[in-house]
Amino acid sequence: MSPGPPVSYPNYRPPPNEDELVINVWFGPKGTISPAHTDPFFNCYAQVVGRKTVWLAPPEITTSMYPYRPSLVDTDKTHHPAANATEPLMSNTSRVDVFPTSKDVQDASKNEYPAFWNMVPAKALSVTLDPGDLLFFPPGWWHAMRSEDVSFSVSMWF
Repeated sequence: MSPGPPVSYPNYRPPPNEDELVINVWFGPKGTISPAHTDPFFNCYAQVVGRKTVWLAPPEITTSMYPYRPSLVDTDKTHHPAANATEPLMSNTSRVDVFPTSKDVQDASKNEYPAFWNMVPAKALSVTLDPGDLLFFPPGWWHAMRSEDVSFSVSMWF
């Protein structure tokens, strides 16, 4: 049985399948980046092979994340439970690169996304997971991933 909705994500519902569980595997080469986004479920994220840097920020910073705009197209709410049917077309994904690779890129981003750079870094956390590490975070938390090595990870959404 899934836990109840967290205060910061009152619309939480568990995955709509019999087990109320979705298991994902993630693998890729060094340098693979998943941009900052939110997921609608609790997440137990296990690093199996390689290292991965995880950037996390609480839901309260959402207004400073510059998400993509919602789609004007009605979405099919019966597809995969991880699909973002409540905020379609990547509106759960930030346009900000939270892993800028140079000072020039970061300076340009500060001009383009000032609310992010003025508020979010002070509230964000970052950790590099080694093989065997497990990270738990609730639904609605912003997170981004960067593979530091060839990487294999498993997430369990519930």
